Amino acid sequence: MSETGRAGEPQRVRPVEKQDLAPLAAVLVDAFYEDPVTVYLFPSEASRRRRLARYFGFQLRRVGEVGGLIYTTDDLAGVSLWLPPKRRPPTLSSALGQLFGVLFILGAQTGRAVALADQLERVRPKEAHYYLAGIGVAPARQATGVGSLLLRPVLGQADEECVPVYLESSRQENIGFYRRHGFEVTGEVGRVRGGSPPLWCMRRQPVPPAS
Repeated sequence: MSETGRAGEPQRVRPVEKQDLAPLAAVLVDAFYEDPVTVYLFPSEASRRRRLARYFGFQLRRVGEVGGLIYTTDDLAGVSLWLPPKRRPPTLSSALGQLFGVLFILGAQTGRAVALADQLERVRPKEAHYYLAGIGVAPARQATGVGSLLLRPVLGQADEECVPVYLESSRQENIGFYRRHGFEVTGEVGRVRGGSPPLWCMRRQPVPPAS
């Protein structure tokens, strides 16, 4: 699958390799630096960038360790992280029981993170589904088609397997983007301990092959 890049070069989506992890963590930091949930969990601007780099580095490693799918483009303009059916997402609440490092990353906001993660876990579909654990595009490359490109491999795979896809959007303005790819809002969570911002739960029904 290809897309035209910023300079006109064709872009290909591909699985992430080990050497991609550090630069892609930096991409996610830039993409989510002002995200409402990010600001809620990392309120200090003095430490946010440093803590986010640690968090996204952890998230990228964790998704790979549990058998997830991670895709990027040839120029590392963005990244998408997925959990396939029957793989439970690596929520912060479960990660805290395994890795002391998450406590170091979240610090005083650990309680906020666990409360929000537990709420998300309760409403997550029980049916088999692909879960979009995260997607981010470098700010300079947003609204250029990179996000759509990063969705395609798994959406196509989900259609082939006739399995739904699920995600949570932390920005209301992104709902239209996901709707263009077949997602619909199924609920809203958030506003838990400390006044967390809302997240919109979205589900995509598999598209049957054309007859």
